[in-house]
Amino acid sequence: RELSHALRSKKEDAACLRWECVGLRDGVGVGPGAVLVGDPEGSVAESGPRRSARAVEARVQARGGGEVGPEGMMMRSSRRVNRLLLVVVGVGAACECPMGVTVDCAEKAIRPWSVPFRQIHCELRCCAATVAAYYGWTPRPSRTSDPYEPLLGWRSLGVWADGAVTHEYVFDPSTTRRYETRESLVATFALSSAKAPDVARVYRTALEAAKARQKRGVLLLVSGDRAFPPTNDDGSTGVPPPPPPKGVQVWATNVAEGAPPGVSAMPIGLSAGPSRAWAKTIRSFLDAGLDASANQRERLLLCSGYRADDRRRADMDALRRLGFDNCDATKVPAAAYWDRLLRAKTVFCPRGFGVATFRTYEAILAGAVPVLPRYPRHDDLFTDIPVLYADLLKPHHQLLRQNDTTADDYSENNDIIKASVISSPHDLRLRYDRLRRHRHALDLKRAFAPFWLRTLANRSGSRPMY
Repeated sequence: RELSHALRSKKEDAACLRWECVGLRDGVGVGPGAVLVGDPEGSVAESGPRRSARAVEARVQARGGGEVGPEGMMMRSSRRVNRLLLVVVGVGAACECPMGVTVDCAEKAIRPWSVPFRQIHCELRCCAATVAAYYGWTPRPSRTSDPYEPLLGWRSLGVWADGAVTHEYVFDPSTTRRYETRESLVATFALSSAKAPDVARVYRTALEAAKARQKRGVLLLVSGDRAFPPTNDDGSTGVPPPPPPKGVQVWATNVAEGAPPGVSAMPIGLSAGPSRAWAKTIRSFLDAGLDASANQRERLLLCSGYRADDRRRADMDALRRLGFDNCDATKVPAAAYWDRLLRAKTVFCPRGFGVATFRTYEAILAGAVPVLPRYPRHDDLFTDIPVLYADLLKPHHQLLRQNDTTADDYSENNDIIKASVISSPHDLRLRYDRLRRHRHALDLKRAFAPFWLRTLANRSGSRPMY
């Protein structure tokens, strides 16, 4: 009743911060335990034939207490979200955060191949909300994104920024709220692939905004598909930019190899958001897939299903020369790709949005091990996360020489396991099995938003409210 009233009064954003809401406009999977709240006049389709919302609601209630049965359902509607009263109240309705949760939840280890994401979603979402409340942060309202969504995207951090530096080198406050507990101003900046920015002016604009707000420094969050700071190596003109001035820290989704101290990597995550709709879609893919047990993953390496440019085709050619015959450049729909992810032991994740790629975080979430080119300036992003590095364009004799090791002690050979290149399917299978055996030494917390939200608080000098 509360949710329906909020929707009728067009206050669905406020309701959806408390409840986990999904408009059925784009088609979503309705998982076990979901409750349907609907407008009897609404029209929806249940796995094909169109039905009235009243008929769907009656059918769901007939399955037992108004809950979707254990097999779930697939629903679709063509109405716009802000006019659609048929809503799924899913896992968020059960996300009643327990008493006693502290900000230390962001540091809690998440062991790979232990529990599926749906079982820890509420725990992570409550953790994100706890961290925000601890520092007195209030997110800016959004119809499309959930600020407490634990699935990671670079905007997971940008939503908490004080504002943005525009391409006209003006600071644009993103909200009327001020984060008074911060010592540093948090600002976003979007790199344009068409034009190299004047980095010195970006820094100066952010510092002037910080001074006007009586902040001691700046934490700049830089997104975009080119390396930061821009240099001649990625097509820009002029001399390499200077290091960040005193008081400025930079997080970038793509860090240049020659970046000076003060510039560190920021996770790109699953997508630019993720939006509420995309996060819901991903969870429906995961709910429909296999569990994380290795014996149900029949594919050793997934190296197909995504769009390929010349660089990716060269990598796939190199993989085929190493004996991985199923690599191709044929793009498939998202649902089919996620089905492949959930059946794969490892996934090749070539560079995508710059050197970073969404594929890495999709693979981690699906319980597969990413195989990716190594970019040393991004190593901190994957501390304790099960990944394997592969420089596929090196000569084959060099690949074999660098893989000459049989050590099996993960704690002593972590660098060997993660830094060695892949020479053959047999070699990849051995390394995957080794990671599985040493899962107790691995930790996925850096793949989710709460860890980075806490890190953002620490790096911006935020003071607790209680």
